[in-house]
Amino acid sequence: MGDISYNDSYKLAVRRLQSLRDLEAAAKRCSVILDGKVFIVPYLQKEYRLDTASGNIEPDDLNLEEQILIFHYLVSTAPADDNPELVTFAGLPGGMFYYPTYRKRGPNRVLKAFGNDPDAFFSAAERSGGRKTSFGDASASIRVLPEIEFTVVLHLGDEEFPPEAQFLLRKDITAFLPLEDVAVLGGIIAARLQRAAG
Repeated sequence: MGDISYNDSYKLAVRRLQSLRDLEAAAKRCSVILDGKVFIVPYLQKEYRLDTASGNIEPDDLNLEEQILIFHYLVSTAPADDNPELVTFAGLPGGMFYYPTYRKRGPNRVLKAFGNDPDAFFSAAERSGGRKTSFGDASASIRVLPEIEFTVVLHLGDEEFPPEAQFLLRKDITAFLPLEDVAVLGGIIAARLQRAAG
């Protein structure tokens, strides 16, 4: 998606946010704090203040993709499950359509960075705010937004199979974000882990 498309998407997302009628309901649904007309949103280890009147987010260190993600999250309205199961991206409705791009942006980059090195993976995950989980040979869950967590799973290689990486997501994640945004988030998580690995 080019800059023009992102700019258009950003403007549309701001308009949708400004058209929200019940800010308190949106805050409750998304598990964020509402301070007057400002949403206080935890996003990847930092807290951001989103002014619904202006559409400005402070601090201003997020790129356009990430700002759009947060806007989309806050204006989501689809019904969510109380206790959703975890699935891979391919298991999401429509996931196979975006799967090759998502795979390249997300799991393949994690695989290239960590492969058969779970110690390096755990170290990077911890620096990225992740917590150990019990999937595969090494896994960690990283909280992106209050209702959205990515669980990164490594399967170590052996004589028969090469190493593998996958992300597990709540099955109803598209109740909070469009599928395209979920694919973008895969790349954001992978890049974050790569940076944390140094």
